[in-house]
Amino acid sequence: MGELAVEAKAEGQARSVSGRLGLVAALMLVTFLAALDIAVVTTAMPTIIGQLGGFELYAWAVSAYLLTSTVSVPIYGRLADVYGRKPLLLIAIGVFLFGSMLCGLAGNMGLFIFFRAVQGIGAGGVLPMTMTIIGDSFDAQTRARISGLFSTAWSGAALLGPLVGGTLVLISWRLIFYVNVPLLLLAAWLVWRGLREPKLARRQGQVDYAGAATLTIGVSALLLLTVIAGGAKGIPGWLAWPTAVVSIVFLAMFITVERRSAAPLLPLGLFRRRLLLIAALMSFAFGIILFACDTYIPLYVQGVRSGDALLAGLALTPISLGWLVGATLCGRLLMRIGYRDTLLYGAGLIVMGVLLLAGMPMASVWWYVVALTLILGLGMGMATTALLIAVQDSVEYDGRGVTTALTQFASNMGGALGVALLGVALNTTLSQQTTRLASVEAQYARQIASFNSANDLLDPARRIALNADLLGALQGALGHALQVVYIGVLLVAAAHLCVALFFPTLKPISKSEP
Repeated sequence: MGELAVEAKAEGQARSVSGRLGLVAALMLVTFLAALDIAVVTTAMPTIIGQLGGFELYAWAVSAYLLTSTVSVPIYGRLADVYGRKPLLLIAIGVFLFGSMLCGLAGNMGLFIFFRAVQGIGAGGVLPMTMTIIGDSFDAQTRARISGLFSTAWSGAALLGPLVGGTLVLISWRLIFYVNVPLLLLAAWLVWRGLREPKLARRQGQVDYAGAATLTIGVSALLLLTVIAGGAKGIPGWLAWPTAVVSIVFLAMFITVERRSAAPLLPLGLFRRRLLLIAALMSFAFGIILFACDTYIPLYVQGVRSGDALLAGLALTPISLGWLVGATLCGRLLMRIGYRDTLLYGAGLIVMGVLLLAGMPMASVWWYVVALTLILGLGMGMATTALLIAVQDSVEYDGRGVTTALTQFASNMGGALGVALLGVALNTTLSQQTTRLASVEAQYARQIASFNSANDLLDPARRIALNADLLGALQGALGHALQVVYIGVLLVAAAHLCVALFFPTLKPISKSEP
């Protein structure tokens, strides 16, 4: 009997290890596909717009996905705490898969935008559910070690995105969405087989539907306001004020509902906890920095340095590689110096990278761009990993879903609002610069007047048609406008570091932790 018991125990442990490995593989695959979708679609959008028409709706193709993927994050977080992580992740994968299939079938731009919104609803649950399940399934020490694997998934997606998108577009842009289907089905099967949840996760009937409705409307209106403020074509400017009113009213209603709810969607009491308040503020600032770098570094490469779309995408590759190294180093630092000092190191590296970005000369050599993006990635990987593990370890199981979603929601909101406001600063400064150029270079006044948007300098055909001196002057104007943006990002990075100074001192992760 003793030998049989030992064999049964060994077999059970083997199955447990196998299941956990399968779960890690599933979560990495889902993370990879979500990240790859963003990179691939960004590369393919000009082709999609060209074939479906409706260029004036270009902003909506991006904003619809951003809207739904942002507002759905806290909803997934709360539902996961009520009904469990597994069903919510499977639902998110299913919606993402369904949206992908619909996008591939879209026959016009209107339908494509609507189907991207559906896909965004699924995407909004993929990342927070993945991070929450990691927090449930592994102790802090193991999470710190395997964080590098998930950074590898993001890095791989960033590296392969432009290549995969550019290759599939040569055959058909619809393949970009169809290729997700078999891989998502595999991921869903692995999650179904590998994830085992405790029964205490399911507390039926405690869902704050009023909070979900008011938050969705309020945040959607707020994000729509940023699209209007950014000067998106096809959206009347007069909609700004009504949209602002709707956002304020519904967000105020959301706060009132949350204060009275027995099971709030986003417990406002969380913000009374120093650690979680600082985490939300840092995540908001980090979202601005990350989205701004992803948006405005390629613009420098393609618009100021005359690079192509592929080269602009590859300029962000060092961020992905640095993120991987930073996340891996974070695991070691957490066990030696603790959360606060690790956060400070990461935030300090982010400031250093953005400082180099703000001081980037017009004719910078490639090693300069590579160096600053590598430093940025190193700091990002270190800071975000430490922050996520600290947040997850600060709450019990039934609060981990909503707190993990809180950091992701804050990051998405920061990115959406920050990039829109920085875009206004970019367009305003560029307009001032081109107006000044038109008054100085009278012979080129007509051509200069037509180049009133940063996007116009991204078209190789239009660049070739310009006089060399005029092209240099316009690129100089764009470079100056981008420097204003980078200085804005530097101020946010400095605020990110200052907030990190108030992070509570927690003991390092114990090396003996099981």
